[in-house]
Order: sequence, then structure tokens, then C-alpha cells
Amino acid sequence: MGDLNGDGVFDIITGVGAGTSPLLRRFDGRTLKEIGQGLYAYDQAFLGGMSVSAADVDGDGLYEMITGTGNGSAPHVKVRKMDGTIIASFYAYAPEFTRGVNLITGDIDNDGKSEIVSTPNWGGGPHVKVFDGKGKASASFFAYESNFIGGFSLALADTDGNGIKELVTESYAGRITSGRVFDAKGRMLKEWFPHGTISSGGMVIAADLNGDKIDEIVSVPLAGTQSVLKVFDGGLKQTASVLPYPASYTKGINIKAVDLNGDGIKEIATAPKAGLPPQVRRFDGALKVLDSLFATATSFTGGIWLD
Repeated sequence: MGDLNGDGVFDIITGVGAGTSPLLRRFDGRTLKEIGQGLYAYDQAFLGGMSVSAADVDGDGLYEMITGTGNGSAPHVKVRKMDGTIIASFYAYAPEFTRGVNLITGDIDNDGKSEIVSTPNWGGGPHVKVFDGKGKASASFFAYESNFIGGFSLALADTDGNGIKELVTESYAGRITSGRVFDAKGRMLKEWFPHGTISSGGMVIAADLNGDKIDEIVSVPLAGTQSVLKVFDGGLKQTASVLPYPASYTKGINIKAVDLNGDGIKEIATAPKAGLPPQVRRFDGALKVLDSLFATATSFTGGIWLD
């Protein structure tokens, strides 16, 4: 999501998963009507899906649309204006790598422009790269051992309140699950083990949960162990933990930072990935339950995604 037309309201940008042509669509945030016609981010014959992000990469106050190819194609990143005009096109990694690329965006050098941060899909190694809006790389580093191919999650967080985002990672399966904090140049600042010595991996997000202008880090293990949701302050001290679902549930949960009441302070939404009724729960920064709902019929146990 991002303000594509300068009206102060975030517009909706959608991409597609694997199995269909890579259609990119835009919807007005006020009216929910489609903006123009959909456009193909890549060749229509490509069916590997894509990642989609939005950010102001050139500092003009308008968000650009950023896409990255999914599995089965070279790791091609494109940056477009709202009308579809391509302003940057580059490969995040060697064209021979065809497992796909994930993207997040944010201003991590405090220049008023968002950077594009890429990671390979599973199997591509822990290689993080940072690009400006024109595709020029400003950092390239390995978040973990170069031969680690288990994958990892990535978030942007201001952990010290200086107004500049750091890069926060948490490893997936294949090694002891560790979280790490890096600066914009890839220098590791901190490391911690949010779930002890487990090796099943974890998911990390970050947001200001209490209004102090310092982002908290939220972590939950992946499938295979109890889904204990934990909150850490910017110094990586644990401040809260909770089991959002029954203690016997080990199939993993999805988490998302949201601000549903518009007070500028984020809450945490959770949803089971599979095996439970589709109950979405919302917690405050102290992990006190605020409310919950069922996203679809209670008989459905196929899992819920949050966005």
C-alpha cells in the first residue's frame, strides 16, 4: 500500500502468486475503484508469482510500485510510477539465480528516500542487499553463514530512537534460531536468541507498540514448537510473552502490526497458519487481548494470512 496519487490516502496495490500471469493492479484508497487498467509486471508467460511493495524512492512525496519476480525467473526488480512508467529495472542477484526475490522498503539512511532491501527466496543463502530507487546497490552482506540456505525473515526497526531504521533478521530452520540487528551498511550491531536454543526458526516484525518513538521487536517461532509470541524492547530485553492459541498448537501463526484505532500506536494481529479455526486476535504492546474475530467460517482450518 502507498499514496500513489498524492491525495494523502494510501492506495492498494496487488500482485499475484504463482500459477497465473504477473498482473499488477492499483485501487484508489478512497473509492476502492481500480486506477486505470491492470498491467503485467513481467512477461505474461511468467507464472512464478511476484513480491510487491510500495515506497517513495525518489523523495517526491508519491509512492512508487516495486515488484520482484518469484520462483522460476531471474531475480528481476522493477520500479514504476503510478501510470506504469518504469523508472528502474535491475537484477537483485545474479540472473542465474531463479528461486525468486523478496522485497521490503524503508528509509534506512535518513535521506528522505526509501531504500529497497532484497533477500533471496529459500535456497538462495542469507544474502541481503540494499538499493536506492535507481537500482544502485549501497550495501551487500550475509546475515548468517554464507552456506546457510534455510531462509530468514527481515524487518526494519528504529531500535534506538535516532530516527533511522536498522535491519532486523531472524533465521528459519537449519541453525539455532537467532535474531540479528544490522545498520544500513550491513554491520551487525546486536544478536540475541529470542526462543532459546530451538532450531525450527522464527518470524520477526517490528513496530512502535507504546508510542515512545522506539520500535519494539515481535517474534514468534515457526511450525514445530509452541507458538509463543514475544515482545522485545529496542535493547532486546523481553517485555511480554503470550500463547495466542492453545499450548498444544504447533503449526505456526502469522503476525502483523496494525493500527486499527488510528491513535498512531501499533497493535499486533495474529492468525493461525493451519489446523485451527480462523480466529484473528489483536493484542496491545503488553500482549493484552484487545479483541478477536473469525475471518471466515469456523469450520475452515486451512490457515489465514494477514495484510
